Amino acid sequence: MNDFTLIIPTHNRHHYLKRSIEYFKDLNAEVIYCDSSQVKYEGIVPTNIKYLHLPDKKFSEKILYAISLVNTSKIALCADDDFILHESL
Repeated sequence: MNDFTLIIPTHNRHHYLKRSIEYFKDLNAEVIYCDSSQVKYEGIVPTNIKYLHLPDKKFSEKILYAISLVNTSKIALCADDDFILHESL
């Protein structure tokens, strides 16, 4: 597994979340979605992905919480509606 973690914040956009999870499910790295929506995402979450349901958290709070869980030397941040090319990571 690559020595980086991809953090993806989201809020009230489960349709983007589902699409993003599908895209990053085969990434050879840890992926963390931090979701501040009131309603928890109920879709399938692959084993390389952590889904954090953090309702009522502000953007900075959910990012800092996700960072506190990282065990890799590098972190990348990506929006839930963007798709970083796997090779560029």
